[in-house]
Amino acid sequence: GTYQFVWTVENGVCNVDRDTLVITNSNQPVAYAGEDQVLCEVDTIQLNGGGNLGTAIGRWELDSNHSYSSIPTFRDSSDSNTIGDNFTGGEYPLVFVVENGICNASYDTVIIINKLKPIADWEFPSKACDNRCFNIASLSDHPENLLLSYEWFVKDEEYTDSLSIVCIDEAGLYDIKLIVTASNGCQDSLQEFDTIVVHPAPFAGFEMEFQDDSLLELQRLDVISSASEDVIDFQYSLGNGDTLNEENLIYIYREYGDYEITQWVENQFGCRDSIWKGRRVGKRRAIYVPNSFTPNGDGINDTFGPVSRDLSEDFYEFTISNRLGKKVFESNNVYEKWDGRVDGKLVQDGTFIWSLRYLFKGEIEVRSKEGFVIISK
Repeated sequence: GTYQFVWTVENGVCNVDRDTLVITNSNQPVAYAGEDQVLCEVDTIQLNGGGNLGTAIGRWELDSNHSYSSIPTFRDSSDSNTIGDNFTGGEYPLVFVVENGICNASYDTVIIINKLKPIADWEFPSKACDNRCFNIASLSDHPENLLLSYEWFVKDEEYTDSLSIVCIDEAGLYDIKLIVTASNGCQDSLQEFDTIVVHPAPFAGFEMEFQDDSLLELQRLDVISSASEDVIDFQYSLGNGDTLNEENLIYIYREYGDYEITQWVENQFGCRDSIWKGRRVGKRRAIYVPNSFTPNGDGINDTFGPVSRDLSEDFYEFTISNRLGKKVFESNNVYEKWDGRVDGKLVQDGTFIWSLRYLFKGEIEVRSKEGFVIISK
């Protein structure tokens, strides 16, 4: 503050004489530059200087002893709460000075550490199918010598690899978000809403039938599709290099062998599905069952039963019944025939019903036949 002192001199005779002394006592300036700050690659920084300014004034200045990675500027260096610009990565000591022109100036330094941060970038498909997984890949840029960690969020699922595989089994629109964190703690992120379109996929399916053709030695393959109704494109790979683009097809193999028949289907969204089945294609196998026989003991056509060189002994059931359904013959021996007798006696002439279940050699599929036979002695 200001103090005034008056000195008075008098002798009791002459006039009194006075002199005044004014003393101004100023506060010692104290500067405060604010708390040190650790930031992630910002260009503009709010500064908050202070102290016991009073009649003193404050100003911001750079540390002349420091080598800056970029030269920051102050929008108003005389404003204690000014804004600094032109910051890049690095350490920035900034000095706040308070002085009143009388006392010694006060200095305080705030340290601004501006860390480099990663730059998030990504790659992912905008369209997918609900039966196929797809890749999401980070293309993020990282500051030199820093490691990155990743957090992906898709359909309420979290993934943590730079290259992650996403599987969505339900058609719809889905958000995607990526957070990239550098080993210095700085982050960057990207997010898009309803950006991944997942389409419904078709379903592949087919049945195979091998038809006997008396004019052909090799088997004929009939393929009947059971794929979903949304399929618009079919392709079959027949296991021998041949392909056909039909929904249902008939094909005759030129060589014997084991083949994998694969069906590929595609719908209007470009979604695909496939299925394969294996089948052995061999020489046409035939079985002959006569429709009559004459068990009269003349040595000609005296017995009745299936005739084939390809029957397997692993499974064989042959039964014969009369018209009333009573069983008159039964055998599990491929070589056994019926001689027309029941309990040692020849049956009466007439029509009998036969049923056959059998395996061809080398196969596991049980086949069946049935029919009628006429006995005439």
